[in-house]
Amino acid sequence: MQLSFKDKLLVEQVRYMEEAGALAVEPDAVAEPGADALPSLLVARARRVVQQQGLGSRVAHAPQWCRRFTLVLVIFAAFAGALAVQQALGASAGTLNIYWLLLVLLGFNFLSLVLWLAGAILMGTSLPGASAPANGLLSGAWHWLESRITGSDRLRAAADRGWWLACLRGAAGRWWFAGLSHGLWMIYLAVGFAVLLLLLMTRQYDFIWATTILADDVFITVTGWLAAPLAGLGFSVPDLELVQSSQHGNRPLAPEAARRAWAFFLLGGLLVYGVLPRLVLLGFSRLMLALARRRYQLDLTLPYYIKLHRALIPESRAWQVVDPDSAAGSGAAPVRRPPAHRTPPLAACWVGVELAAATRWPPPGVSARDDLGQVTGSTTLAAALARLEGQSDQPLVAAVSLARPADRGLRRTLDNLYTNRPAAQRWLALLRPAGAGDISTERLNGWMSLAQTCGVPADQLIVMDDIVTDGAVADSRGV
Repeated sequence: MQLSFKDKLLVEQVRYMEEAGALAVEPDAVAEPGADALPSLLVARARRVVQQQGLGSRVAHAPQWCRRFTLVLVIFAAFAGALAVQQALGASAGTLNIYWLLLVLLGFNFLSLVLWLAGAILMGTSLPGASAPANGLLSGAWHWLESRITGSDRLRAAADRGWWLACLRGAAGRWWFAGLSHGLWMIYLAVGFAVLLLLLMTRQYDFIWATTILADDVFITVTGWLAAPLAGLGFSVPDLELVQSSQHGNRPLAPEAARRAWAFFLLGGLLVYGVLPRLVLLGFSRLMLALARRRYQLDLTLPYYIKLHRALIPESRAWQVVDPDSAAGSGAAPVRRPPAHRTPPLAACWVGVELAAATRWPPPGVSARDDLGQVTGSTTLAAALARLEGQSDQPLVAAVSLARPADRGLRRTLDNLYTNRPAAQRWLALLRPAGAGDISTERLNGWMSLAQTCGVPADQLIVMDDIVTDGAVADSRGV
């Protein structure tokens, strides 16, 4: 089930409220065993917590403030755009320096665009520690703002912190800020364009250009470059003779035609070199933001989620293998089965990865066709991969010993085995040695981190009792 970004935000808000000690909820009191994966269970639980504890207003507080803050910025950008044009044209006595006016209206916009592009390129290089200052600044700004908005309401403060940090950190946060920046600049320029059009419709201006240290040909050449795209879009632009006659000190050949040509040149320049680029970048940023939010994943390796994982997914439900392997013998006792969403598919391929010599392989009920053997080195790995090529449509269960650490060597082996297999076909079975007792949280954190790195969904990581004799598998349970 594909969760929406809004659902993930809700889960994070509830997590921050619980971790802040401001909310006490029994994890198993609100579980929904009918769900088909851990993330959906977490969403169902979060919704119930919000409903039962009456947290709707606190959860909605941060989005409401975000909308209000954005509205204030939009109003400010619109006012600034109108004021900039008014000041640029109002200070003149009916005569406007065309290039100085373009610099005033587009200069800061161009500078901010260059800075944004440079920042985007630097962020794309993923320099070590490059995001640390940004995260620190974001955290400090949040704590300052939090103390002034939420007051002493710990639940609201925790919910707001979870919402803001989930929205503003990582790729989603970068593209959100990019979209906000491009949107504000577009409003600034669009309002400026509207005010400029209104002033040009109701007032008469003469346009000139002048220079002290630059050659006249520089402005004539630049005008030709800027006017070419505008002319292609249908704008009326000044020709060479009109540009030359508009130099300060000269008298235009046709004053009325000069005013009209320069006015459309100014309007077209503001629209084509200001508004349209921002509009395109705004659309691109919104698209990338939607993609980043779709890719956003809850960090299920956190101790909070591991605790809920154990509580929300029951450990006992009898199961048996359909179409068992007759060669496995009739003395095998029935295997126990976790909930349906924790059960490896019946037609899955099984492979053991560097298991102990005493481990019985394959597990009871796994046919010879589905048994890929054990991987103990490069030769057996190549043999397993060769067999997997002919069974690409079957899920793969890789079994490893829980007694060993989740190291990089094992990760490379699993990466090779899972190559070209979608996440839905990736399963990891942890074989717990007999008499090992409870699994430490630290060990589970390591294995869940490795599973996540290898693209194994959290609800497809299972723990099974190791088989060292001809006895039965005693238990199989979700992490």
